[in-house]
Amino acid sequence: MRIAPASSTYQDTPYTIQPGGCGDPGDHIHLTPQYVATLNLTDNLATFGPAGKVFVHEWAHLRYGVFDEYGIRGDASYPLFYRPETTGEDSASVAPNVCADEEVKYTTKYLHLQSNYIFLFANRMISYLKGML
Repeated sequence: MRIAPASSTYQDTPYTIQPGGCGDPGDHIHLTPQYVATLNLTDNLATFGPAGKVFVHEWAHLRYGVFDEYGIRGDASYPLFYRPETTGEDSASVAPNVCADEEVKYTTKYLHLQSNYIFLFANRMISYLKGML
């Protein structure tokens, strides 16, 4: 476990460095000084949840090589969406990065803005995932 400055991607959110594949143990859990100093404060609990639950979650990543079942906004390694290999690089087809035992239904809308495509994901996916809980 390391206590080190916040990263630009995760900021004060605890995370585990996992360079291997699924089932391969991680390198270390990263906590920030700000997170540790405010473990039991209301804002910290509201943002991250109980410290024990956060620790167990990160320990599963570290010890057992478990990956999150969701992507992280702004993270190149664990994105919210990905381009399936079958579609090719030039394809506009993307899929949500989630863990589900059946295909997740979602809709995609494209907005053309200065020759770049911005993906707007309208979510039947959210209602689908809520139905799984």
